[in-house]
Amino acid sequence: GWQLRLGHPGQSCDDVCGKASLRCDAKGHTFTPVNTCEAIATVLRVTCKACVVDRSDALTPYYSVPKQRCFINFLHDKALMPTCSAKDKAVKRMCVCVPREGTLPTVPFTSFEQISGAAAK
Repeated sequence: GWQLRLGHPGQSCDDVCGKASLRCDAKGHTFTPVNTCEAIATVLRVTCKACVVDRSDALTPYYSVPKQRCFINFLHDKALMPTCSAKDKAVKRMCVCVPREGTLPTVPFTSFEQISGAAAK
C-alpha cells in the first residue's frame, strides 16, 4: 500500500521515501484528501497559523517552518505541479510513498479518515 511520510527541512520526497525503501509517487500529492491543510497538520504534527490555498509550486503540500503556515496546491497550473525531487531548507514536505514496484490507482482513497490511519503506521 501507500503511506504518507514526514519530510524534514531540506529533504525531497525522493529522499524521504527512499530512506524507507519506498518511492515517491508525485501524482499522490495532488489527490484531494492529501492536498489539505488538515492532512498536513496531522501527518507533520504541526499547527498551521494560516492555510494558503492558492499556491502552485513543486513543493506542495508542505509546512513552512519560519512562517508556520501550511501550503496546498491550487492545481490549476500544469507547469507547477508537485514533484518528488523538490526540496527547500525552510520546508517540511508531506510525501506520498508507494512500494518501489507499485503505482497508485487513480483514486486510492476517498476521505481524510482513510489517510489518517495510514499516516499513523
